[in-house]
Amino acid sequence: MSGRRVGSYVLVAAAGALLGALLVNNFALRGSAHSARINVVDIADVSLAEAAQLRESRYTSVLTIEDVLALPGEFAELEALHALAARANAEVLGDRIVESAALSDPDRRDAFARVLLQRAVELDPGLALSWVDGPLRRAGTDYTAFVWRRWARLDFDTALTEASLTKARRALIAGALYEALPSLDDPRALEIEGLLGIRPSSQVRAATLSRVFVDGADTAMAKLNARTDWSDEELDTFVRLLLLQQGGDAIKWITRVENSGLREHLNEKLFTHMATAQPQLAIERLPNEFSDGLVEDILTDAFTTLGVSDPELASALLESVGPQWKELCELVSMSALARHDPARAMIGAEALKYARRDDVIRVIAEELTRDDVIGALEFTEQIASIELRGDALLDFIYRVPTSQIPEVADRI
Repeated sequence: MSGRRVGSYVLVAAAGALLGALLVNNFALRGSAHSARINVVDIADVSLAEAAQLRESRYTSVLTIEDVLALPGEFAELEALHALAARANAEVLGDRIVESAALSDPDRRDAFARVLLQRAVELDPGLALSWVDGPLRRAGTDYTAFVWRRWARLDFDTALTEASLTKARRALIAGALYEALPSLDDPRALEIEGLLGIRPSSQVRAATLSRVFVDGADTAMAKLNARTDWSDEELDTFVRLLLLQQGGDAIKWITRVENSGLREHLNEKLFTHMATAQPQLAIERLPNEFSDGLVEDILTDAFTTLGVSDPELASALLESVGPQWKELCELVSMSALARHDPARAMIGAEALKYARRDDVIRVIAEELTRDDVIGALEFTEQIASIELRGDALLDFIYRVPTSQIPEVADRI
């Protein structure tokens, strides 16, 4: 089969009704029938005409995971899987989950499991958890938090009651329940803490904070100013999302933070993130009040990023940094290029002064000799400048593994 599709999947919960959990034992007995690995590439596509007919019939003849995989295209696969899950009872759904756990393609295995588990939570959350602990865990993925989170969104009171009776993995379950809430200001957050005795972790707070940005940066900023006891992880999340949503204007938004200490801390975090996400902006807008250590870190990250992505821009931006940083920035950008494209870096190294040139040549020699000693030797022999060729050759010889010295000696 040509070019099977692997990609991102948009998962939508299918409607359903509540059933009992009487099929757990029967499911366990039936599970071994589908334990063989299903290789996606072994399943032939149906024709486009056949696929159109199946869609018209609402995929009523699509009964197994292999039937789903025979459809051409990711959308058709997931459309059919949702249709199959929507009409399935618990026994059928269990069989399809076992089949999906046997998929060799990890992307499909994950996407199919999430669709089927969303339906399983509607049918019977307890049964869904038994599948999580059985075939899906054996397949290598833990969907415990996924199920509890969706259970809480569907029926919070019942999910919380069951969580209070569960002894194992309570911190993970509590985190899933917190994440099911629209925000941690929801009164139900106090119910979770009261019944489970577990407060939201910094990871949970960061995850819920990210959802505040759905309503815009104004809402997020108001939320940020409402307290000062944010964890570093939460602030990292805030800055990353602010930069993603506002771009260069994120710098102005930080000035609206009311607490001066928090404002300075956020500004430092913003430029640290910006160094790799928007390196040119970080270089051109770098505040003068930052400490030398922080400036060095930001410039190093920014010029390292540009050294690979845009060496010409990195060279042009050297004029934007103070004279005390120029040599460092030139070296890190050339060294980054040397790791990515040694031949191009060697051309640039010819224009460098001796000390910096030697540093770049050293990086080039390290990169080349790591994988292909003879190829590295042939590379150095092609360097036009006699002086540069000699320096590179010495650096190269110094790094030749002992076992290959005789082979290299024969070529020199």
